[in-house]
Amino acid sequence: MQTHTTAGADILAKSNIPQMHIAEEIARHHHERWDGNGYPTKLAGTAIPIAARVSALADVFDALTHKRPYKEAWKVSDALAEIASLKASSSTRN
Repeated sequence: MQTHTTAGADILAKSNIPQMHIAEEIARHHHERWDGNGYPTKLAGTAIPIAARVSALADVFDALTHKRPYKEAWKVSDALAEIASLKASSSTRN
């Protein structure tokens, strides 16, 4: 599961299209965590590229608000509250 970040980034890195650099960054770093416990390179805080941070936020929101085989979809208000609580807990650690 964790290799999808580097596999996707490595494919995108081969592109000669300059705009693909941001796609490579997103693919590589969208599972990094503010506290440094993410993957693949354990980046923390502002070392995580901003595009990857924004994409990670959208990914979490999408995962929470859509039904999965292992869980029901959350209400939007509950997902937003969860994201806000995670933001609050990460800002107290840093």
